[in-house]
Amino acid sequence: MKRQIYIHLGDPTLSGKMPEEVHWYVQEPGQAAGPVYHGDLKTAANHALGCRVEVFVSGVEVVLTDVALPGMNKQKLLKAVPFALEEQLASDVEDNHFAIGERQLADKVNVAIVERDIIE
Repeated sequence: MKRQIYIHLGDPTLSGKMPEEVHWYVQEPGQAAGPVYHGDLKTAANHALGCRVEVFVSGVEVVLTDVALPGMNKQKLLKAVPFALEEQLASDVEDNHFAIGERQLADKVNVAIVERDIIE
């Protein structure tokens, strides 16, 4: 099992900006739970080297939807989904990150969308 890091970006401020302080936890293979750290995102990124990374953002910042696309492999879906949803977005597809979930009935796939500014 590979080291994992879980990073919580926290809730946006009233101005819509993400907080400067984040919290993270590194799970070492075969180890009991360790401490939860806090600091800036750059420090968390340094702890993430060599880890599988999972990032948690406020649900307010995520759009959940689905899109019907005929049988495609994961790589083709990653390229096709942003453009299939382009008309439903208020911003450019390049300004968003798309996470593709499980394939459902009728060739639909679940998609989570978050603005890149929030996670970068």
